[in-house]
Amino acid sequence: MENTKTAWFDRTIASVRIKDILITFGLYMLFALMYHITLWVNRAGYNDPEDAIFQLVPFIRRGGMQYTIFFLLTIPVWLLIFRGLKDWKLYQRLLVHIVTLPVFVFAAKYIYYELSEAWGMWHLQGGAEVWDVYIPALFYMIQFGFFHAYEYFRKNQEKLKLEGELRQAALKSELSAIKAQLNPHFLYNVFNTINASVPPGQEKTRTMIAQLSDLFRYQLRASQEELVTLGEELEFVTKYLDLEKAR
Repeated sequence: MENTKTAWFDRTIASVRIKDILITFGLYMLFALMYHITLWVNRAGYNDPEDAIFQLVPFIRRGGMQYTIFFLLTIPVWLLIFRGLKDWKLYQRLLVHIVTLPVFVFAAKYIYYELSEAWGMWHLQGGAEVWDVYIPALFYMIQFGFFHAYEYFRKNQEKLKLEGELRQAALKSELSAIKAQLNPHFLYNVFNTINASVPPGQEKTRTMIAQLSDLFRYQLRASQEELVTLGEELEFVTKYLDLEKAR
């Protein structure tokens, strides 16, 4: 059951894990609560506890709505910056924020005020409205700064993983090359051992073993070099033909 839940959290929507989306939305709601508790404390104060208790609920409701608007407006900007323009250089995508930031701020303010008035809820008025410009702008810069940092972290992790896999592949290739070198040397040593064990008077057998050993040694060396001399190649062919004749 636990594995099923983990697999569900790790599923992706537009290449984003559901777990990351839920964490981000949870942070939005946390910031909403913190922001509007601050407004509640400054508006209601501590002099009238009963009034403060009843005033907290609508403030939380308004805060949830406002930060849900932030969350929903973040989605198209995120898709534009991190999906639509993912092949752009970092400084170019940062310049795009010059346009998307004011659009985000004033769209959030307009939608929030329209919904608040339609549903009969209170919102900042007059000179205090500047806070509904400053807070979304600050929140925008912080969250997208975090998103860019997180993107860099993920790419760096993928790069480190790829480098590790390449190192492992290089190590395996190196080990394979060492084994390929060890096996012929083992074969040469066996040839020499067999050659030394041949009884005296069997010079033809000794010569054939030596020729076969030379053939293997030449093939290994030639496979590691781009060019060999014509004389070496002719010598190889001669020894090969001699062994064919003896066979």
